[in-house]
Formats: sequence, C-alpha cells, structure tokens
Amino acid sequence: MPTNLRPRITLSRAPAIAFRPRLLPFVQRHWRNPFFWAAVAGIGYLTIPELYYDRFYSCVNMDDPDYGCAVDLLSAAALDEDKETARVRYPMPPTATYKYTAHAAPAAEPNACTLDPFVERQWNVAFVWVQIPQVGNVTVPEDYYDRFFVDISKDPPDYTAACKVLAEALAGDTVAASTAEMGQTL
Repeated sequence: MPTNLRPRITLSRAPAIAFRPRLLPFVQRHWRNPFFWAAVAGIGYLTIPELYYDRFYSCVNMDDPDYGCAVDLLSAAALDEDKETARVRYPMPPTATYKYTAHAAPAAEPNACTLDPFVERQWNVAFVWVQIPQVGNVTVPEDYYDRFFVDISKDPPDYTAACKVLAEALAGDTVAASTAEMGQTL
C-alpha cells in the first residue's frame, strides 16, 4: 500500500484459514478503475473497486465479517472487469476429451452469474473441458474442478454456485497473468 494512503476500512477479525487463499488474489490487486484499500487482519491490504465498495462494506460490517460474501463479490468484480477485455476463444483440440458432460442445461436466471465467459476460455494454468448443454465447452482449471464438480453434479445442477467457483478461479488467473505480463515488460 502506498505510504501516503490510509485504508478506508480496517477489519480486525481475521478470516478463517479456509478463506485466506481465496482472498489472496485481491491483496494489493490493481484494478482498471478506481479502488479503495481495506486492511484485513491476517491477510494484508485488499483493494476494493469503488463500484463494489458499498456491497463489500455490507458483507464485512458486522462483528463476524462474512468473508464468503466478500470473496464472491470481489470475484464478480474481477469477472466484470475481465468482460471488458477482448478475449480470443480457445477451441477444444481434437485430441482433448471431456472430464464431465452435464445432462441438464442451466435455467435462465436474471442477474445470475453465467458460464458464457468460461466457454473455450484459455487459462494460465492447466484446465479440463466440461460440456454443458446450451452453453458449450466450458474450461475449468484443474485446481478448481472438484469444487466446480460438486455444484454441477447435483440434481438439479447448481450452475450459479459453479459459476462463482469459476469467477473465483478467474480472479486468481488474471492476477497471475498480470504479474507475468509485468515481468516481461520490466
């Protein structure tokens, strides 16, 4: 954090151990649009996009902050930011196979996370292919597949929860990509 800035909020209750790796993509993350700093005990300084700050504040402004809500919100912000960039689709190679084929198509839900940004997405880490009816060939980072599978293998599939898992994966993947790009330009 720059020495001349103060965090807009300080959270003295550290998140549970399970949330710490999920919050790391947002530690001192650079966003394309204006953002605020939040000091979080046990984590460091998170950056919160200005447009999401009020919702972030409602997640954490309590005796026991809801860090799950905060991770979901910041992941959605990363997904929204990623949608602003032109992305080339990575077609499924003829030698690749599906790790899973879903049998039900997602129902259209207004304002819900959708799997469209993950169709034929090229990740910066190893990934697998999942076929979803009426959506297409969704790519899923291997490290997130088990969490993703739990949601899509339910009866009926919970595509909204599965999408949140991929949005969280995207947040970490875009940080890795930005870091790699910065290293190449230095």
